Parts: sequence; structure tokens; C-alpha cells
Amino acid sequence: MQKNRKTSIIRIKNESLGYGLVDSIISLALMSGLISYSIYFASVRMDVAYRANTTSAINNEIARDLERLKADIWSTNYNKKERRYDTNLKDHTMDCNDITKSLLSLNNWNKPNSNIEKNYKIQSWYPESNANNIYRGNRIKISRELTAIRPINIKDNGINKSVANIEYSVTMNGIKRKWLNINLGAEVHAWCPPMS
Repeated sequence: MQKNRKTSIIRIKNESLGYGLVDSIISLALMSGLISYSIYFASVRMDVAYRANTTSAINNEIARDLERLKADIWSTNYNKKERRYDTNLKDHTMDCNDITKSLLSLNNWNKPNSNIEKNYKIQSWYPESNANNIYRGNRIKISRELTAIRPINIKDNGINKSVANIEYSVTMNGIKRKWLNINLGAEVHAWCPPMS
């Protein structure tokens, strides 16, 4: 009786050690599920980070372009010798009746690596990879279109078109999206005479 008791205790100990075939299959299934979910969520996280970096890089490129245009507008009537702005209305270079003429003549309006479509009011370019590393493998095309509008979209023909509406759009992965609309005016130093 004592011998049987010892062998049954040893048998119980041996059977409780290790896993069986069913336990191994269940643990492998759970482990593979856990690994596949972790890979999926890591790739989703990387995709979100990539999109955020792309959006930030496009916004920075457009902001640089706008700063160049604003600097050119500010410098149109600046007298470097006297170090002041020339407010003489006879000598000003901004065209107050239609601002598009003035903007098209700015140095930074005509980009050196741009693809000029149909007219000079629509320009497209691919940002250089030295501006941001996100542009290296991805072909992102930024376009801007210039239209002159009346202040506050007044429909009266007596009001001049002294506000430039610049619409930026971005083509990425074959999809064109409107990105930003901004209005620029020539009223920085009241160069345009008041309407009478």
C-alpha cells in the first residue's frame, strides 16, 4: 500500500510538470495574436507620426514662401539710402487698382524650380529635400494660385482689387487637396490712396 501511494504521488508530480499539446497550441495562438496586434499598433503609430511630420513640413514650406512674399511687399517702397519708406503716392510701385501686377513682378513670386502652368498666376513646385528630410522619397507638389479680389468681397465695381487671394494646394500620392487660403494686401503703409 505504501508503495502504491509513493508511485501515485510520483505520477501526479510527473504529470503536473510541463505542458501538454493543447496547452502549447493555446499559448502559441495567444503569443501570435499578441505579436500581430503589437506590430499592427506600432505600424499605425508610425503612420500617424509620418503624417504629422509631413503636415508640419508642408506648413513650414508654405510659411517660408509667405514670409518671402511679405518681405518683398514690404521692400517695394523702401528707400535703402534714406532708410525709410517712401510714402509719396506718385512714386509708389504697388498697383492699387489690381494688385496682381505688383505681385507677379516680385522677386520671390517666380520660383526658379517651379512648373509654371498656363499663366504666371498659377505656380507649382516640388520642395527640395534639403528643406526637410520628409521630401526625400515622397513626391509632394505644392501649388499656389493668385487671384485679385475686392476688400471684404464687395461687389461694387468702383472698389479696386487691392487684395490678393493666394490659394495653396498640395498634391500628395496623386490626391490634390486645398491646403490654405490667405489674403495679402498693399495697405501696409497706406500706399494706396483712399477711394473717393
